[in-house]
Amino acid sequence: MQLHEAISTFLRSMEGEASPRTIEWYKEKLRALESFLGPCEIDAIQAEDLRVWRSALLYRAEKWTNHPYKPTVEAPLSPHTINGHIRAVRRFFRWLEEEEYIQNNPARKLKNIRTPDTEPKAASEKDSKRLLKAADESGERDYAIVCFLIDTGARANGVVTLTLDRLDLNRRRALVIEKSQKQERARFVYFTEETASALEAWLAVRPQAETNHVFLNAHGKPLTLWGLYQLLKRLAQKGGVEGRFNPHSFRHAFARRILQQGADLATVSQLMGHSSVEVTVRYYARWADDELSKLHDRYSPLKGLLNLEDSE
Repeated sequence: MQLHEAISTFLRSMEGEASPRTIEWYKEKLRALESFLGPCEIDAIQAEDLRVWRSALLYRAEKWTNHPYKPTVEAPLSPHTINGHIRAVRRFFRWLEEEEYIQNNPARKLKNIRTPDTEPKAASEKDSKRLLKAADESGERDYAIVCFLIDTGARANGVVTLTLDRLDLNRRRALVIEKSQKQERARFVYFTEETASALEAWLAVRPQAETNHVFLNAHGKPLTLWGLYQLLKRLAQKGGVEGRFNPHSFRHAFARRILQQGADLATVSQLMGHSSVEVTVRYYARWADDELSKLHDRYSPLKGLLNLEDSE
């Protein structure tokens, strides 16, 4: 079987089992592999071919090629993007082996590249305040969206797909449908009285529409992920935001701030909708040097012992 045919068969096998966005994600990654290897039989592909392909990703000079809304730019792929390519290829060859299209899986020992430690990706408290102020001045919808993002830790997809029937203002919670690890899952997120009031104010002026999505665009259609990003970009420019303002930066900020305030990892993991505490630790419980210094001052056992000595 030719590689091109195998990829098409794999993608068709996912129809009805995975979301269209997930299938498109695999299609993008696997067609890139096909472009690199060229026409070939799948049982002729060796582990060394995949290692050479992985190496080529490290030195690729362009990113966002064929992206739905971002232009191609001259820049290297991030380690996380490269590992996404590797995950897709491993899954593809595992499927070929399971379906007995190949006897030996050349991707079995293909490993991810090492990812460097990076600074936290959370929106800063100062920028969050600036964005809130700009949203408040912009109108009820924008203010409700920003409050919801900051207050719930919801993923962007959960915000734009939220519907009226899944929003409970009395109990201050919402059932969101989110995409995690390429799968869609439903979970409850919770919000404060302030966000409930902001949502109530927006619903009072929300235009009548054919859709029951909570957040609409200027044409009365459901707000899209691209529309959400553009909304935040506009508010960030208006409010003088200096750092991160993308939707996921508020999810990072949500986790980090409640951790800083003393919440335990198990609680934070549940509030974030993570499959395990390990995910919370790996991606969110990471601190910059100045943050570690402040946390040390707050929780140092020596300070507790000295305070105990003073009280005796």
